[in-house]
Amino acid sequence: MTGTRTFQTSATLSAESLSLVQSDRTVSVPLGPQRITREYFRHSPPTPVELEHAIQDIEDSLHPAYRNIGGGNLHMRYAELHGLQEFLRPAGTGARVLSRDELETAFSRLAALSEGRPSSQDPLPPDAHFAATLLIVRELMHHLDFSNLYLEKP
Repeated sequence: MTGTRTFQTSATLSAESLSLVQSDRTVSVPLGPQRITREYFRHSPPTPVELEHAIQDIEDSLHPAYRNIGGGNLHMRYAELHGLQEFLRPAGTGARVLSRDELETAFSRLAALSEGRPSSQDPLPPDAHFAATLLIVRELMHHLDFSNLYLEKP
């Protein structure tokens, strides 16, 4: 994906699906935190193998969007992110912006916990649903070349 697009994209994430809308293009895929949790995560935090299998599924699920949507900024509602914003930054009023780098850092923390870092060293929520949400958003940002995630209040 090239960095030349400057579109704004809205994403709607439900338990079982993801819908992306950019200009006149819409892509819906069967990808949601509940499905990822149910199909891949047996531990909390997930094991490295569980994370890897989930990431592969997420990448494959996003494939229909690769040539149609991407670049610019991604907009999502707070309520759909299952605590992600509180983990990365305290909740406040109005929209918050999270960079792709901040989401990568959060993923690195999750990966370290999955590899055995004591949970006392990182306040990551011990919730597989949270981990699935983080993975989906991280993969969206990375593979569809979004620079920032704007968190919208309902």
